[in-house]
Amino acid sequence: MSDIYVRYYEPIYHPNNGVLIMLHGWSGDQDSMWIFTQQLPEGFIIMSPRGIFPAMHGFSWVENESQEEQKNFKNYIFSANVLTELLIPIIKKNIQKQKFI
Repeated sequence: MSDIYVRYYEPIYHPNNGVLIMLHGWSGDQDSMWIFTQQLPEGFIIMSPRGIFPAMHGFSWVENESQEEQKNFKNYIFSANVLTELLIPIIKKNIQKQKFI
């Protein structure tokens, strides 16, 4: 398992649009999804974590790279738990900043 790395952007202006978490697919990394940020309106906090297991040409969310293992949802539970522990505190902090009318 690799270290957890998250590409993170917090806007200076209009920081109340919400939090966007961008997850890459098999053999991607934290930069794979970043191209899509160009089309977003200003104001989103953006987090793009890198998969926690090394893959052939990048990273993965499952330890075993076989296609059969990638189809089995239970193999993603470990990664989902790691992401939850990492991202929920950041999301909660930013939800508290929101003003609800």
